[in-house]
Amino acid sequence: MQLRRYISEGCGIFRVRWSQVLLILLMGLFSLDMQAADNDFEGHFSAEMNKSFARNWEITLSEELRFNRNMTNYSRSETGAALNYTFARKYVKASVGYAFINKEKKYSYYDNRHRIYAQFVLREQFGHVKLSWRSKLQSTFENEATGEYKRNPKIYWRNRLTAAYKLRNSKCSPYVSFEFFLSLNDAQRNRVDALRSAVGCDYILTRRSSIGAYLRMDNDIQVKNRQNTFSLGLSYVYDF
Repeated sequence: MQLRRYISEGCGIFRVRWSQVLLILLMGLFSLDMQAADNDFEGHFSAEMNKSFARNWEITLSEELRFNRNMTNYSRSETGAALNYTFARKYVKASVGYAFINKEKKYSYYDNRHRIYAQFVLREQFGHVKLSWRSKLQSTFENEATGEYKRNPKIYWRNRLTAAYKLRNSKCSPYVSFEFFLSLNDAQRNRVDALRSAVGCDYILTRRSSIGAYLRMDNDIQVKNRQNTFSLGLSYVYDF
């Protein structure tokens, strides 16, 4: 009983200060170092379908389009498929997947890449607050026929922490997230070379579908030719 009271009090504090957290994160997202790195504004648009076919098993199909140069130029598409398994009372989801990526390189020239990954997600609910941690190992293969690469494939270990809050009497769940990218096969030095932070909101349309919107900042660190990317994203998810 006392544990529940502590959790309830903690959720109350979280609710009171949620707007302050969002304000601080937004200030951080907009505080770019304009002199030390290139900056861009992008638009991301995605759709996802999830199909359950057996107890605890699920297939995910997804498509994403990205536009850079202040949302005036098509820069990338990603078509993905994943197999998911949920266990431990649905607190843990493990996935393996593949993505076909068409990405702009230079001067409106586009190249194809292939990515495979494995990940798991831990989720826990505390009243109206949901915490989740995603750990993802991915390997991206470049097209050797169109250029030489210092490392191919590029292997990264990504970790993302998300905190979401279910508003009372509302279908909207605002959230904040932070993620880092650790390179694993850099011949010179394996290091964290990218950070990603976001603030967004998911809205339930029906029992099977939802939409989402987010603002996201991607920052390159400890690398030459740093890039800061600020993104507006819209998503649609359907479960059946």
